[in-house]
Amino acid sequence: MRNMLLAMLAGALVFLAGGSGSAVASRSEAINTEQATLSRRSAIAAQLVGHTFTRASSIIQVAARDSSYLEFYGSRADTSPSAEERYAAVERVTDQLVHLGRMYSEGIGEASFIDISGHENVRVVNGRSATSGELADDRRSGAYFGPTFALSPGVVYQSVPYRSAATGEWVISSGTQVLTPDWIKRAIVHFELPVESFRREIESMGDGHLVIVDAGSGRVVIDTTRVQGGDEPLGNPDNHLLNPLVRQWGEHGLVRIDGRLAAYQRIPADVGNANSWYAVTFAPAPTGPLTGVGWLPSAVILTSLLLITYTLFALVRGESALRTAANTDPLTGLRNRRSLADDVRRRIGRATSDNPVLLILSDLNGFKAYNDTLGHPAGDALLLRLAAALTGALAGRGTAYRIGGDEFCVVAQPGATGMDELMDVVDQALRADADLVPVCASHGLVVLPDEAADFSTAMKLVDERMYEQKRASRQARSGGGQPTGA
Repeated sequence: MRNMLLAMLAGALVFLAGGSGSAVASRSEAINTEQATLSRRSAIAAQLVGHTFTRASSIIQVAARDSSYLEFYGSRADTSPSAEERYAAVERVTDQLVHLGRMYSEGIGEASFIDISGHENVRVVNGRSATSGELADDRRSGAYFGPTFALSPGVVYQSVPYRSAATGEWVISSGTQVLTPDWIKRAIVHFELPVESFRREIESMGDGHLVIVDAGSGRVVIDTTRVQGGDEPLGNPDNHLLNPLVRQWGEHGLVRIDGRLAAYQRIPADVGNANSWYAVTFAPAPTGPLTGVGWLPSAVILTSLLLITYTLFALVRGESALRTAANTDPLTGLRNRRSLADDVRRRIGRATSDNPVLLILSDLNGFKAYNDTLGHPAGDALLLRLAAALTGALAGRGTAYRIGGDEFCVVAQPGATGMDELMDVVDQALRADADLVPVCASHGLVVLPDEAADFSTAMKLVDERMYEQKRASRQARSGGGQPTGA
């Protein structure tokens, strides 16, 4: 891709220097430029819509892990909360759902906390919480209810568009089950995002007609030229041009529709997303035999400058994406071993005995049994939970890394509370005691630069100390003890 972009840049510079070409060359350049522009716009639109889905999924996943939901049912399966405790939990859940609405500038319509029986525990609509008398007794007929409970805990269901009973708008639900220590399906939390917010997002790209098309039926579900009102049909039901074509499409490509060139790009969708969509953008006018012919040299120069700008933007963006991918663990999103090595080398140079840096290596205990018992998808979900817990526990104090299958590292300064407290924070974050198969961690710690002056030495020493603790834990268990990190 980089070589192609560099070639495009070189070609644009040649065109800029030459000023103009023949009529045939001008037409060819105009068509090629139009194809590149359309492809780029459809790809960006697909990324924007995909990002909106991903953002909604991430927010509802974080919300579902809030302890307030567990407190509503009781922190343990064999206990029930008192009326006062449940009332306090309802207040906290309400505050959280109101906060969800503030996180979206485009506005969340309804956000609800619903029991598996169908009873609404909490509902917030446009920032206002429903009274107990307004709560529904049975929401099981909701388009999102059954599919959300049908998925595994931790997986987000994103519905096809439907009219909201609360707001009357066309909306898409993002919902997931509340995670409980006993893994019993008790309730879901979901919110409704207006389809109009998706339309405004892609409309903000600028001029040009762009539609979102259902991959199964060819139905236009979003049209940038039509504001999506609650009383209007979804999208543009009068546009049938794509119906016979869409089932033949791959991931992306170019087609000619009604004389106009169009580019399509499949929108990425995670597991649990019921929407299979394409982003399709159309040329403003049909392509004719005189397209691009008769332009003055200034028009050629302007086109070349636009191509140069686009190519430089693509190069910079591509380099940034490569750097991010090279330094990020693809599963958890934490920094990886390459990033750890760079950070440690940089911080060792600035660390002193009075202002040391701590390097902690943690290796999970029981993770293999967890994988063998619950399966690798559950193991991946556990790693995601532990990574999120570790990141949250270290907020403002240090940086978390995943450097291997079940190995995590932390680089931090001891702070006012000291090393022991930091080690306890890391140990608690990497525990999953309430799961069916408990998982904890063994740890090693090295003080930089007092105990190691370079990355290789530091990693060797911290690895030895981690295994010392692991061996001590095993010996303690065989003797009847259960030390921290065992």
